[in-house]
Amino acid sequence: AVTAPGGSCGMRRWRTYGRTYARAVLPWQTASPAPASRVSPSRGYDHAAGRRDFGATVARSSKAAKMGRYPPVPHVDAHPLSRHARERAAMDEDSMDVAALCASWRQRAGKPGATVTLEVERMLRNDADAAAAADADASPSSVTLVDPDASSPHWRLLLTNKNENLYNAFALEVAACAPNSVSLATGLFASPSTPAAPTLARMAGLRAVVDPLATGEDLASLLDAVRALRVSVPPLPNGDPTPVALYHDCVARFVGRGGDTAVRGDTAVRSCNRASSPDVYASIGDVVRTWTPCGFKHGVYARFKNPNDPTNVEGLRNTLRFVVVETSRGYAFGLTTFAPAVSPPRCDWNRKPNNYSAGTRPEVAAAALNAVLAGGEGMRGTRSTPMGRGEGGDGLSGGWEDGAPTGTITSVVVDPCCGGGTVLHAAWSRGYAAIGGDVNAQIVLNARGNIASFVPSMPAAHAVLAAVDDASEDRDGRLRDDRIESPPDEVTSEDEVTSEDEV
Repeated sequence: AVTAPGGSCGMRRWRTYGRTYARAVLPWQTASPAPASRVSPSRGYDHAAGRRDFGATVARSSKAAKMGRYPPVPHVDAHPLSRHARERAAMDEDSMDVAALCASWRQRAGKPGATVTLEVERMLRNDADAAAAADADASPSSVTLVDPDASSPHWRLLLTNKNENLYNAFALEVAACAPNSVSLATGLFASPSTPAAPTLARMAGLRAVVDPLATGEDLASLLDAVRALRVSVPPLPNGDPTPVALYHDCVARFVGRGGDTAVRGDTAVRSCNRASSPDVYASIGDVVRTWTPCGFKHGVYARFKNPNDPTNVEGLRNTLRFVVVETSRGYAFGLTTFAPAVSPPRCDWNRKPNNYSAGTRPEVAAAALNAVLAGGEGMRGTRSTPMGRGEGGDGLSGGWEDGAPTGTITSVVVDPCCGGGTVLHAAWSRGYAAIGGDVNAQIVLNARGNIASFVPSMPAAHAVLAAVDDASEDRDGRLRDDRIESPPDEVTSEDEVTSEDEV
């Protein structure tokens, strides 16, 4: 029935041939009705039968959510509107930054404070929790995890990587970097305040930070809520209109419940069914493009692929990127206030020359590092020490190269069992001081080789962090404590190094 492949063949091809054989030889077998069983919501696994249930309806997410992809967005504090508002505030003049604009848009729609965040929480609350609250005759606020008084306007939605194997590590990272945050769904958190920009830029699992503006149980109701915002984006400080963009992010695929079609203006929207990305861009995009005279100046998606093009750099800095977040229970609409830039590919730890089968995942190392140092004073440049030379000679130092940014050491990451150097690379790529060693001298040499292979390309990653740190200034003009400082112009006699191994 099936011709076996010749030569070497991978497991994926053998699995394909096995399925083809089953369809060709056993066409008369029909699936018997399966009894009611508990199915895992993320992987469709039938625990009663002990197998995957491919026919079950599961809350699947997009590949972008699992891979951690999201268009990069500079921090909202670096936007020209926010900078202009700080300058006018210094002169005692009234002006609103981007965060104040979002609060005013919610106020116009009759949803002040954390009302929209509460709507997202109620939309994603499990039916079992609601039934338990009804049986106990409890008030709705007793089962509401978000602040029930809905008075704080600083609640934000955090979108994280949805990789099933790493989700617990990313959730721990969010809990440490964003205290008092609430988990609303897999890969979606609500935080009462936004962490500092340097902290966000160093998080391993963060995909984006969203300021929520509206919600909807389906695309039709979301369209009505977006129209009720009555948004009017002010122009840039130079007088040019502020460009906007729109992005559709799928945290979990919306589960359809019907097939009715509703007409909103000139756009026909199929309600109670999952809408495709073209439908989202067509319906919501028709409203968003009217909020500014230039509309989607750089396109509805606004792809800024060339970081060396001044036009792309300026467009990325000036564009306000709105987002439609799709969940299994409905949709949320908001403004992306931050999305980390893509790390340079040559800094990927998977490119190291010496690999170990039992090595630590780089995402786990980075998440653990951020969970320990979140909120501390360790996000500074390290001392200027030649790469691969520690104080004792047998260890391994992961830090800045000679001539790279330096600063005051406030904390040092020590890995006494460094192995291949995964933790050292995670610390080094995030601007931390790090030193490691191992009982096996050969392993230390291999780790040195791994670290040394990234020396030519690591300054690019440090430049990205330095740009974020430079933009994160306090309102009085002083730099934050976690900023990567610039190298001194001259080395004084007190800072001069007398020998190659002396620090």
